[in-house]
Amino acid sequence: MLGYSGATVISINTVVTEDVVVAPGQTITVADGVTLTFSGYFTAGIYPIFAAGSKILFAEGSVVEVYPEWWAGEFGAATSSAIASIVATGGKIVFTKSHDCTTPINATNNHKGMVFEGRGGSGSGDKAPTIAFAHAGVGFDCSNSEHFNFLNCCFKGGPLADTTVPTVVPNVGILFARNAVGSGCGKHSMTNVIFDYYSRFGAACLYTYGAEEMLYINCHFRNKNTVTGGQVVVITCSNLLGITSSFITLATGMQSNTVHKFIGGAVTQEGTNTSNCMYLEGVGEFTVDGGLFFTYLGRSIFYLDSRSQAPLYNASIRNIRQEIKADYVFYANGTNTGNAFAPYNISVTNNHFAQNAAIGHYFIYAANGVVLYEWDIINNTSSGIFNAFDVTYCNIDFNSTLVVRALMSGSTLRSFESATTINQALNSQTYGKAFGAISFTGTLTQRSPASKVTLSAGTSTTVSNVPYIKAGAIIVLTAANSSASTLAGIYISAITANTGFTITHNSAAGTEIYNCLIFNCV
Repeated sequence: MLGYSGATVISINTVVTEDVVVAPGQTITVADGVTLTFSGYFTAGIYPIFAAGSKILFAEGSVVEVYPEWWAGEFGAATSSAIASIVATGGKIVFTKSHDCTTPINATNNHKGMVFEGRGGSGSGDKAPTIAFAHAGVGFDCSNSEHFNFLNCCFKGGPLADTTVPTVVPNVGILFARNAVGSGCGKHSMTNVIFDYYSRFGAACLYTYGAEEMLYINCHFRNKNTVTGGQVVVITCSNLLGITSSFITLATGMQSNTVHKFIGGAVTQEGTNTSNCMYLEGVGEFTVDGGLFFTYLGRSIFYLDSRSQAPLYNASIRNIRQEIKADYVFYANGTNTGNAFAPYNISVTNNHFAQNAAIGHYFIYAANGVVLYEWDIINNTSSGIFNAFDVTYCNIDFNSTLVVRALMSGSTLRSFESATTINQALNSQTYGKAFGAISFTGTLTQRSPASKVTLSAGTSTTVSNVPYIKAGAIIVLTAANSSASTLAGIYISAITANTGFTITHNSAAGTEIYNCLIFNCV
């Protein structure tokens, strides 16, 4: 067994095959351009051993885990050195104390698999030790890497000492992105990872570009940045915010961006009316199951960017709770040219959405050519006031048997508001604030509503005294409630200008449709 004593300088490439024990106070300096490799078993406590910048390689099986604290100097560089020491073999990196990082951590070009674990306490006893990103760039850069697993870590946007507005705000906390040839980003996981309460990031806490097969379990993502456009989580297929790496050249253009799963945890956002909990572009096979989404003065929980391709598809959002002030739950926005892509095959089930009554904005907002296709919104509850849809200048094609069922139990539900487009009358209703298949293509205008329509015997009922109705227009009757369990086969016909129209139906006489709004499309 080899033991180093005093200060040792390595000036040529060296491979140590013996088992090694390094005691406290012993230091090893590896000259620039030189590598020291340990192939025997390496043993040391958690104290400085290697001079800052020393290039060390541990052969497979030579070490159980590597500590950034083994390297002297600034902790970002020390962590980068620790990661580089096992990049050829994979393994585990463990940090045990909280540190400021004034340089980015380099975890790029890592394809062997690695665990990055926080162990110990933060000093306050309420979380794991914390790595604070005290510089303006990307905090932890995992570009062109695979199988990188974060475990029991705490990160912070801004220096450790700053408990209000940080003196330095990093742009991105953790970055997963593809390299210049469009490969090398996926199969990562984060488990029990939290971002400190005072964390602030210019762009996003978590930013992924073309990442695939990503898993997040019981993580708390947070951004308290009040700068315009600060997001919490960004999942993009085109690097829409133009983030760069300090270590490699990133891909350009559209990249595949599938399989992102968030299980439990929380997403907390305190920003402006352009800030969102999750900013999604080109995300397929997307799952959120459980967890808390907290917004304060932000725009939306889920922002769907439809400018380049379908922002979200094959998605399931279930068992979440949303709290406090947000203008929208879903905000889908495309271009102004009317050719935006459709978020499709979206299931929103068993969630609770709490809305501040003073805000009272929309459950779904879609604008600038966005099409919402195959959405199932089932068995959700809410508190507060929601307008169901604000779909300015957009098309909606809800092509499901039941698009919305029990959308907002216990809340005030308002139907289609603002300037909206319609070309197909409502063709089915189900009891409990439900809507059937609806599509939109023209300009919608709300006219004086009848507060209640009582259906006549037989198969048709005439509704009269409806001013401003235009002959030849398409009428949509949206009933927030009904005394019938189903209203099958209902549609509108026989429109007489400034007079009324006929409802054709097959429901029993005396059935009431009430709290209804009447619109016509011109």
